[in-house]
Formats: sequence, structure tokens, C-alpha cells
Amino acid sequence: MQQAERITESEVDIEKKKQELYSEIDALGIKSDSRINKLKKFLADRKIWHLEEMDYPLRNSYEQYLRGQIRSQIVSFYLKIYDTVKQQHIYQQMQTLNGKRIYEWKYQNKIYFLKYYPEKEIAETFETSYKTNLLVWDFTQNCSEVLKKQIFYTLSRIIANTSMSKAYRNVRLKSLKLLYDSCVQLNITDIGLLEMEQVETILKNFPETSQRSILGECRRDAFMQQEQIQWEANVWYLERLHLGKHRIDESKSLISISFMEIKEIQNREILQAYMKYELGITGQAVSTIVRRFVCIRNFIELLEQEKILAIHATVAEVKKYADGLRERGMQ
Repeated sequence: MQQAERITESEVDIEKKKQELYSEIDALGIKSDSRINKLKKFLADRKIWHLEEMDYPLRNSYEQYLRGQIRSQIVSFYLKIYDTVKQQHIYQQMQTLNGKRIYEWKYQNKIYFLKYYPEKEIAETFETSYKTNLLVWDFTQNCSEVLKKQIFYTLSRIIANTSMSKAYRNVRLKSLKLLYDSCVQLNITDIGLLEMEQVETILKNFPETSQRSILGECRRDAFMQQEQIQWEANVWYLERLHLGKHRIDESKSLISISFMEIKEIQNREILQAYMKYELGITGQAVSTIVRRFVCIRNFIELLEQEKILAIHATVAEVKKYADGLRERGMQ
């Protein structure tokens, strides 16, 4: 008798949750038809009692569910209702403080679907995109959290740039996804620490030369958004260093300093320490510092060709290089 009462109570509780779910959907004001009814049944069968629980993985499950019940040609129309319910719920929740906290666009270890972007004006720009693969961003992958946050930062910047045409934005998204996939395959942990050989391997994955600029953009984003300057990065972007305007010749387009040409880590660390001192302490013009930097970097590259570490360079080798510079300067 008691068991029967418990079952009855459980059924009553489920029915109550079901009605609350249906009321939440109805309150969105979406025209009710067979598509809404099928979605309601799907959610209730899977005990999804709150619209907050609707996400992209569940959308995939719903698509598989639909394909087993209706003609494949009309599946997209039913998925459209799923998306509309989720979107309207997000926009409604974004009017509350708690909703803004829940749906704030920030990095999380989850799968993002760009149609569910919290700002309505931006989300609506993805409505006419049929390239679903460009709208799905999986940050649950088994790879470096640093890498995923770097990709997410550049993704966010691209999305927020409302002056960009949809066609060009799709090109940027496709390029970024290629970069992300390539870095995962190569087990890259930090875009700022990419080696020259890794860059060359990644760029081979881009079918169009115009797509390759995304790597530089993402690397710059990674360097610029760090709380502390990443002195060990293989490319430094001068804007992040906050150098005095009197030290920079605005007529020249120098925006970065690369250490990637130096193969040996020990040599690179020495050169980076030298440049950190020059840029941070000396107060000299950047153009003057960079001229010296290029000379030193070229010298280290020559040493590396001879398999010589910079700390082992002899006075004679330094003099030989300096004499060569003078000779070229006299020609």
C-alpha cells in the first residue's frame, strides 16, 4: 500500500514538473503547433524540466530523435523551433540579473552554439547561416586550457565585430576553426610559444593563403590579453609594452619583435632577457634598440648554424662578425 502511494506521489510530482515546463514554453509566446508539441514531449520524456538545461548536445539528441520519427526533409523545421525556444528563453532571462549571470558570454569548458549568443542583435546575424560547423565550438576537447582560452578570446573578438560582413566573418571563423583543430592535433599548449616549425606545419593546413593571417591575429590576441606580459612569448607586440610615445617613430610600421628565428631555447632566453632590459630600462628609441636587436639576432643565427651556443662564442667570433658588419656598411 505504501509503495503504491509512493508511486502515485512520484507520478504526481512528474506531472507537476511537466505542466510547469509546458507553461514556461507557452509563456514565450511562440505559436503552438505540432512542432512545439513534439518538443514538449521530447523534453518531458528526458526529464528536462527547465529551459536552462537545453543546450547544443541536447539539440543533437533531439535531431537524432526526430530522424527516427519524421521525414529527414523537415527535420530542420523542427530544430528551428528548438532553437527559437532556447533563444527566446535566453533573451527573456537576459532581462534579469540572475539571467545575465547564467548566460554571460565567458569561457567555460563546454560546447558553444553561436545561435545561442546572449546578445540578440548578434545572435540574429547567425540565423541565415547554413554552415552549422562554423557555429559549433567545442571547448570540452582534451587539450590545453590555455589554448582553448586563447581561441575563445579571438572567437569572441570576431563575433563582437559588428562592422564585419557576414561573408568575411565566416571566412574568419573557418580560419580560426582550422587553427584550433591544427593546434589540438599538434598538442600545442600555448599559441604564444609556437615554434617556427610548428607554424610552418599549421600553415600547410590552410587551403587559402588569405586564411593564414588568423594565426598572427590569434597570437597577438594571446599576447595582448595577458594580465602579465608574457616575456617568454616568441613574438612580442609593442603595443602591450606601453612604451612612451617619445620612443616610437609612428612613421614606421613596426608592431612586433620576433624571437622565433632563434632555434636554441638557451640562446632565445638570453636574447629575450637582453630585450626586456633594453625596452624596459634603457629608455632609448625603439628603432635604435631594434637595430641592435637585429644585429645580435643575426649573429646568434650564424652561431647556431655552426652549432655554437651564444654563451660559448669566442672574442674572435664576435670580432669576425663585427668586422663583417663594418665591411658591409662601407660598401
